[in-house]
Amino acid sequence: MSESVWKKEITFRRKPKASKPPKEPKQRAKEPHKAREVVGLRIGSSQLAAARIANNGHAELQQLARVDLERGVVVNGEVRDADALTRALKGFFSSNKLPKGAVRLGIASNRIGVRIFDMVGI
Repeated sequence: MSESVWKKEITFRRKPKASKPPKEPKQRAKEPHKAREVVGLRIGSSQLAAARIANNGHAELQQLARVDLERGVVVNGEVRDADALTRALKGFFSSNKLPKGAVRLGIASNRIGVRIFDMVGI
Protein backbone atom coordinates (compact mmCIF):
# COMPACT_ATOMS: atom_id res chain seq x y z
CA MET A 1 0.00 0.00 0.00
CA SER A 2 1.26 3.52 -0.67
CA GLU A 3 1.99 6.06 2.03
CA SER A 4 -0.88 7.98 3.40
CA VAL A 5 -1.43 11.51 2.22
CA TRP A 6 -1.66 12.61 5.82
CA LYS A 7 1.67 11.24 6.83
CA LYS A 8 4.38 13.85 6.80
CA GLU A 9 7.95 13.92 8.09
CA ILE A 10 8.37 16.21 11.07
CA THR A 11 11.72 17.83 11.78
CA PHE A 12 12.83 20.33 14.37
CA ARG A 13 15.84 21.53 12.44
CA ARG A 14 15.75 25.11 11.29
CA LYS A 15 16.12 25.99 7.72
CA PRO A 16 19.50 27.56 7.04
CA LYS A 17 19.29 31.30 6.53
CA ALA A 18 20.89 32.93 3.59
CA SER A 19 24.29 34.13 4.73
CA LYS A 20 24.79 37.86 4.82
CA PRO A 21 28.13 39.46 4.13
CA PRO A 22 29.92 40.42 7.38
CA LYS A 23 29.49 44.02 8.50
CA GLU A 24 32.46 46.30 8.43
CA PRO A 25 33.45 47.37 11.96
CA LYS A 26 32.99 51.05 12.61
CA GLN A 27 36.25 52.90 12.84
CA ARG A 28 36.43 55.07 15.93
CA ALA A 29 38.94 57.78 16.33
CA LYS A 30 41.13 56.39 19.07
CA GLU A 31 41.59 58.84 21.87
CA PRO A 32 44.65 58.32 23.97
CA HIS A 33 43.55 56.83 27.28
CA LYS A 34 44.57 59.12 30.08
CA ALA A 35 46.56 57.23 32.65
CA ARG A 36 45.46 57.43 36.25
CA GLU A 37 47.92 59.49 38.25
CA VAL A 38 48.54 59.06 41.95
CA VAL A 39 51.00 60.70 44.29
CA GLY A 40 52.74 58.66 46.97
CA LEU A 41 53.64 60.91 49.88
CA ARG A 42 56.12 60.26 52.68
CA ILE A 43 56.22 62.56 55.67
CA GLY A 44 59.39 62.02 57.62
CA SER A 45 61.01 63.73 60.57
CA SER A 46 63.40 65.69 58.36
CA GLN A 47 61.79 65.87 54.91
CA LEU A 48 58.73 65.53 52.70
CA ALA A 49 59.07 63.21 49.71
CA ALA A 50 56.63 62.45 46.90
CA ALA A 51 56.51 60.27 43.80
CA ARG A 52 53.98 60.92 41.01
CA ILE A 53 53.03 57.66 39.28
CA ALA A 54 50.98 57.20 36.09
CA ASN A 55 49.20 53.84 36.01
CA ASN A 56 47.85 52.69 32.66
CA GLY A 57 48.12 48.95 33.10
CA HIS A 58 51.66 49.32 34.40
CA ALA A 59 53.15 51.84 36.79
CA GLU A 60 55.40 54.52 35.34
CA LEU A 61 57.32 57.00 37.47
CA GLN A 62 56.61 60.54 36.28
CA GLN A 63 58.19 62.77 38.92
CA LEU A 64 60.13 62.66 42.18
CA ALA A 65 60.25 65.55 44.60
CA ARG A 66 61.54 66.17 48.11
CA VAL A 67 62.09 69.09 50.42
CA ASP A 68 63.54 69.51 53.88
CA LEU A 69 61.10 69.91 56.72
CA GLU A 70 61.58 72.28 59.66
CA ARG A 71 62.98 70.66 62.76
CA GLY A 72 60.35 69.69 65.35
CA VAL A 73 57.34 69.56 62.98
CA VAL A 74 57.34 65.74 62.98
CA VAL A 75 59.13 63.86 65.76
CA ASN A 76 59.39 60.05 65.77
CA GLY A 77 56.50 59.75 63.30
CA GLU A 78 54.23 62.00 65.34
CA VAL A 79 53.03 65.40 64.09
CA ARG A 80 53.93 68.00 66.70
CA ASP A 81 53.09 71.19 64.75
CA ALA A 82 50.09 70.64 62.46
CA ASP A 83 49.99 74.24 61.21
CA ALA A 84 53.64 74.17 60.13
CA LEU A 85 53.08 70.79 58.41
CA THR A 86 50.04 72.19 56.58
CA ARG A 87 52.03 75.18 55.31
CA ALA A 88 54.91 72.93 54.27
CA LEU A 89 52.60 70.54 52.38
CA LYS A 90 50.80 73.37 50.55
CA GLY A 91 54.09 74.93 49.48
CA PHE A 92 55.54 71.54 48.53
CA PHE A 93 52.58 70.58 46.32
CA SER A 94 52.32 73.96 44.62
CA SER A 95 56.04 74.42 43.98
CA ASN A 96 56.35 70.93 42.46
CA LYS A 97 52.99 71.11 40.62
CA LEU A 98 51.80 67.83 42.13
CA PRO A 99 48.14 66.78 41.70
CA LYS A 100 46.19 66.99 44.96
CA GLY A 101 43.30 64.70 44.03
CA ALA A 102 44.81 61.24 44.43
CA VAL A 103 47.37 61.14 47.22
CA ARG A 104 48.42 57.93 48.94
CA LEU A 105 49.94 58.29 52.38
CA GLY A 106 51.56 55.53 54.38
CA ILE A 107 51.41 55.95 58.12
CA ALA A 108 53.79 54.22 60.48
CA SER A 109 54.21 54.94 64.15
CA ASN A 110 54.56 53.11 67.41
CA ARG A 111 51.28 54.73 68.49
CA ILE A 112 49.16 52.95 65.86
CA GLY A 113 47.29 49.88 67.04
CA VAL A 114 45.34 47.26 65.15
CA ARG A 115 42.46 45.31 66.63
CA ILE A 116 40.65 42.38 65.06
CA PHE A 117 37.04 41.61 65.89
CA ASP A 118 34.29 39.48 64.36
CA MET A 119 30.92 40.90 63.38
CA VAL A 120 27.96 38.60 62.97
CA GLY A 121 26.19 38.86 59.63
CA ILE A 122 29.05 40.23 57.58
